[in-house]
Amino acid sequence: MGKENQKTKEYDFSAITVEVEFDRFQEMDVSKTVGNIIHKGTDDLGIDEIARQIYKEGKAPMADSQAKIVWAILANSNLLAFIKREINKMFNF
Repeated sequence: MGKENQKTKEYDFSAITVEVEFDRFQEMDVSKTVGNIIHKGTDDLGIDEIARQIYKEGKAPMADSQAKIVWAILANSNLLAFIKREINKMFNF
């Protein structure tokens, strides 16, 4: 099944609720950070376009296959664990 036939879901990185301290939650816009990490971590032009859209608009639609690639980049980045945890929940793999 090609990407063009896969269902897409929009992922929003502009308003993620994260646990900034134990039992204290705060909404954060991590779109610029996430966009830059993906941009620097891919050699795929399609994934780079997703990174640019996240950076500029805060969100981007992705097919499951693209979301898995993006998550792999973010999971192996130096992004802080409390942010990774919430992004992982958002992807819901």
